[in-house]
Amino acid sequence: MGLLSQTDNIIHRFCGQRPLVHTLGSRIIGGHDALPGAWPWQVSLQYSIFGYDYEHLCGGSLIHKMWVMSAAHCFIKARNHRNWRAVFGVNDIVNPGSTRQTSQIKGIRIHKNFDEKTKDNDLAMLELENPVKYTEYIQPVCLGIQLQEVDPFAQCFITGWGTTSKGEISQILQEAQIDMISASLCNSSGWYNGILTDNMICAGFEDGGVDTCQGDSGGPLVCYIADRASFYQLGITSFGYECAEAHYPGVYTQVQNYANWTANSITNHQ
Repeated sequence: MGLLSQTDNIIHRFCGQRPLVHTLGSRIIGGHDALPGAWPWQVSLQYSIFGYDYEHLCGGSLIHKMWVMSAAHCFIKARNHRNWRAVFGVNDIVNPGSTRQTSQIKGIRIHKNFDEKTKDNDLAMLELENPVKYTEYIQPVCLGIQLQEVDPFAQCFITGWGTTSKGEISQILQEAQIDMISASLCNSSGWYNGILTDNMICAGFEDGGVDTCQGDSGGPLVCYIADRASFYQLGITSFGYECAEAHYPGVYTQVQNYANWTANSITNHQ
């Protein structure tokens, strides 16, 4: 049973919609600028020790008016929730504009079985200090889809403000269409050679060229599920060998494996 059916009254029923963008993109390294409002669940997670001069460090996804999903490894050395804020509804993180909403973080819940060395269970839930108001620029993503339910020809995308080929954080949100890569191939010799667990999925291209990179961590891997006319988050950007290297595609935490944990995080803190 998927997360949505388990927690019908918890996760927003109307999810995975892009009110301002009605067409799918073309084929972050290797990506291109996203249109404003194209990915309304994308979150910039920003860090500041002194409460000003916040710096984008990781991505996240809005799954509920009070909750953001991200990667555990973003917070292992920065666990103080008071130093973090979540920024919603922005495309340009330097000049965010009037569509921006911001919330301080009330609490950070890191998966108790997260392994910092292997990146297994690389998942964190962030509770917001203030609820987000949904707008055309700010919408929750859908959860609860299983990998085997995804059409092999489904369009899947990664997004983030992470490092581009020039080695700098991107000012404008980047998007790229990628392919899902089978676990058997991704974990084979000459690829990741057995280090991937059942909690991980791979996406990218065999020859590289398109990938997430530093600063994209915690952001969403989403696929458009045509028969539901919605975007579903399959993965959380976790790690990879270098960036955009052949045979080393991006590795993502498999969201569906944590349906119960995610739902319990929300229900136990309401």
